[in-house]
Amino acid sequence: MARWRAKLAAEKSRLKPTKPSSAANELKRRVAIEQAARSSLPDRASSRLSANDWEAANKAIWDDIGKIDSQNTLYLKSILPADGWFRFNRDGKQVALDAWLIVQHSPDRKFQRRVLGLMAPLLATGDASGTDYALLYDRVAIFEGKLQRYGSQITCVNGHFEPSAVENPVKLDELRASVGLETIAEYLRHWDGKSC
Repeated sequence: MARWRAKLAAEKSRLKPTKPSSAANELKRRVAIEQAARSSLPDRASSRLSANDWEAANKAIWDDIGKIDSQNTLYLKSILPADGWFRFNRDGKQVALDAWLIVQHSPDRKFQRRVLGLMAPLLATGDASGTDYALLYDRVAIFEGKLQRYGSQITCVNGHFEPSAVENPVKLDELRASVGLETIAEYLRHWDGKSC
């Protein structure tokens, strides 16, 4: 865990905010830090820690990531456009994508639900990403105790990853394609060999 915290501290130092920083640059910086925190999580299978020590370290790391996500959510809420959400054509695609990622990882479930509603009409105008919408849709559904639609949220079953229950397994690949997602089989290949 000390190694993980040292890596994260180094990344935060490397990505110190510059004054004055635009909202776009600050979003980009915040996303880089939260992604660095997630990408350096230790893999259970390759860990030399005992099961109990690994669980304790993993919990502590996720607690730290949770703090980053909470701070990012507060910042994002402070820069929202007057109409509630970012648009590709007005605010820039990268700004909208960075803002979406902060929402996707936000601990504020009501905020996620609100943004999902704001993104839905933007799909028709090309002002939002279909894949981002689908990922947020599934995340909100899971947190609300509902079935996911696009199969993007995975769960650990007997040491390997598989999608959480979906609304319509027969049409899953068709639904995924409608928003620009790869087939479920292709998606699950990303998780091959990863233990949970």
